[in-house]
Amino acid sequence: MDRVAKANGIERPPTINTKPFEDIALKGKELIEQGKLDLKNSTLDVTATAERNDDGTLKAETVKIDGLKQDEMSLLAQQLVNALSQSKVLVVLKGVKDVRFALKLDEQNVSIKVMGEMPSEDEATKAATGYGALVAVGRMAKKGTNEGELYNNVKFNNDGKQFTMSFEMTKDAAGKMITEMLAKKAAKEAAAQNKS
Repeated sequence: MDRVAKANGIERPPTINTKPFEDIALKGKELIEQGKLDLKNSTLDVTATAERNDDGTLKAETVKIDGLKQDEMSLLAQQLVNALSQSKVLVVLKGVKDVRFALKLDEQNVSIKVMGEMPSEDEATKAATGYGALVAVGRMAKKGTNEGELYNNVKFNNDGKQFTMSFEMTKDAAGKMITEMLAKKAAKEAAAQNKS
């Protein structure tokens, strides 16, 4: 990965903090079990904007989300924007000050797009190509795992200075993967408790 990053003139992203995403998954599971959330029939179409800090987090006071309703799905959408910030996954948007998000959930698919204008078209192209190459390496290394499935659904591209990172997956596949990841996490925690 270091070699691929260097060859493409980009910095290798730091280890992503996955805990915020695990917390959302647990909250969603809890809401489903309580009958407060029905993923099969829920839809969502929101956009958000925020200023980005150099460390890949968002300036909390600048986050604005449009399209929210007063329901559990909207609360999860807000948590997802916070998780993207806390995870530091946005560190890949080097040089981007203002970030735009599009979160969509329809009958079939889950879609997340993160967009921002980079300082130059050259930097946007370099980032799209470089991060695409890193994801390809990750995809091969994690083939057959849930992480590998995530890599299969992440794409990077640019249009001039505009850089876009997108994730799209069928709703059914995403639900199955989240269920498996939570079950593995619970099994690991149970095994750790049994040792102590």
